[in-house]
Amino acid sequence: MLKRSKKIFLRYLLSVLAVMLVLISMQGRADAATFGSRTLRQGMYGSDVQVLQEKLNNSGVSVGVADGIFGGKTANGVIAFQRVNGLLVDGIVGSQTFQVLQNVSLSSRQTTVTRYTVQWGDNLTAIAQKFNVVVSELIQVNHIKNSNIIYVGQVLSIPGKSVTSDRSGDRRFGQLMDWEQVNKMFPVGTDAIVTDLLTQKSFKVRRMGGSLHADVEPITATDTAMMKDIYGGQWSWERRAIVVTMDGQRIAASQNGMPHTIYDNIKNNNFKGLFCIHFYHSKKHYDEQQDTEHQAMVKKAAGL
Repeated sequence: MLKRSKKIFLRYLLSVLAVMLVLISMQGRADAATFGSRTLRQGMYGSDVQVLQEKLNNSGVSVGVADGIFGGKTANGVIAFQRVNGLLVDGIVGSQTFQVLQNVSLSSRQTTVTRYTVQWGDNLTAIAQKFNVVVSELIQVNHIKNSNIIYVGQVLSIPGKSVTSDRSGDRRFGQLMDWEQVNKMFPVGTDAIVTDLLTQKSFKVRRMGGSLHADVEPITATDTAMMKDIYGGQWSWERRAIVVTMDGQRIAASQNGMPHTIYDNIKNNNFKGLFCIHFYHSKKHYDEQQDTEHQAMVKKAAGL
């Protein structure tokens, strides 16, 4: 009788283990799940989560690198997307959220992730420059807690592209691009075209300085006149949503309309001083904090 009980118990145990193996196998195959085939929530992973992250990024809601892991940043991105689109705000991607996300294109975003083995003398800044990405994305995708500590032989995931959004379907809007990358694209001494989002009037500027945001000047007196016209004929500290075009890329930004500082770098442009252009995650120089009004205008310029 005792032996029979043991056999029954062993069979039961084996059946439980078999079920567990099937469940584990099914969970492992989540990586091949089709987007929209299951409800997505924090803690899940798979290729459908990666598609979700790509669509959120392309909608203008930045969740960083599409690594296929539904973490806190992705959950916050879902909440932001739901709020903007008038959906139930719960951070869970159900049928209604899927339906709206289906309209977001994936064609404009590159999601390739490569691997790099840390060498002697490497640091995150050098690696970011090597692959033309931003340090913050390296930290995020590799879950690095201390940006000053990496070790020789450590394998890092390198995001293939650090542009966070692309609203190419509507040419009024610009890409929501992190200041760390814009700073490389828009070095001191280079020119760009500023287009006011509301009026769609444009003028040219030259970057004269700034490390936490861009300090610029209108290039000619005609450019100054156009800028002043956008502000209703008088200078103002008002933040305005703008799109800055450089090297063929349209970047979401925000400007104020007040000449300041004592510098008069460009002669005969009727503009005494500089004015500020802020980008996504750029900061003020005097306290090294983000300006909430500028950041709101940057997002507006990205169509958010």
